[in-house]
Amino acid sequence: MKLSIIFNKILNQNNLINGAIIGSTNLVYSSPTPGGILSLAGNNIYTGSTTVNTGATLALLGSTSISNSSLIIVNGTLDI
Repeated sequence: MKLSIIFNKILNQNNLINGAIIGSTNLVYSSPTPGGILSLAGNNIYTGSTTVNTGATLALLGSTSISNSSLIIVNGTLDI
């Protein structure tokens, strides 16, 4: 069974995940208001898909990678 992490609520427009995302997790980021940013700063080794929806930005900080992701769909912005 795959776990999906879905972010769609912006508290302060800038959200940070400092820890690693692992397993067969899917990552979906949607911003209800344009300009929302989700930053990843961990050593991510998840193998599920990554989706960045319209109006949202997924930022990879430092040496953070999503290279193990099985599929990357970007309808918003991917900042690497």
